[in-house]
Amino acid sequence: MTASHAELATLSLPEFGLPDAEPAIPARIYRHRMTSFRQRMRAEGYDVAIVYGDREHFANLTYLTGYDPCFEEAMLMVDLNGGSKPLLVVGNERYGYVPISPIADDFEPVIFQSFSLLGQDRRRSRTLAELLGDGGVKPGARVGVAGWKYFSAQESDTPDTWLEIPAYLADTLRALAGDRSLTRSATAIFMSNDGLP
Repeated sequence: MTASHAELATLSLPEFGLPDAEPAIPARIYRHRMTSFRQRMRAEGYDVAIVYGDREHFANLTYLTGYDPCFEEAMLMVDLNGGSKPLLVVGNERYGYVPISPIADDFEPVIFQSFSLLGQDRRRSRTLAELLGDGGVKPGARVGVAGWKYFSAQESDTPDTWLEIPAYLADTLRALAGDRSLTRSATAIFMSNDGLP
């Protein structure tokens, strides 16, 4: 065995300079993602796709739209059978940020003040049930909900019915669809090994 030798030395860090342009994902990438998402949701048999996001769980929503809910909540609703634009449902303070999305013209921004922080005005928006109805949730609709993680048969006999979204949203979706079994987790479309690229 040979002895090793170590010594302290002062090194100069290389100079890389500053970037000249901010990197940005082009709109065509987001549109391709939305198209792939719609196709996968239809193939899974859903009528309506819901993607929920908040400060900690924004990745799937931002992946599709480029919109970050920041410190509020937000939800994308896609009526897979209708010809209307998807609805991007946001709170008071983030409503003005919707145009930052590279595909802001591809969806309809809708304010839902209950997605706002406490202490803010909540008197002007329509009810959650009305907004979900606008997004295509109606009796008999098969609703796929994407949050941030999915569950397996090791955790539950019915893992597809476990939704990792706020209870008020899950309860309203299930009540509107009319049958609890119609509202199911679709998070694996994003997060599983064979999810969207």
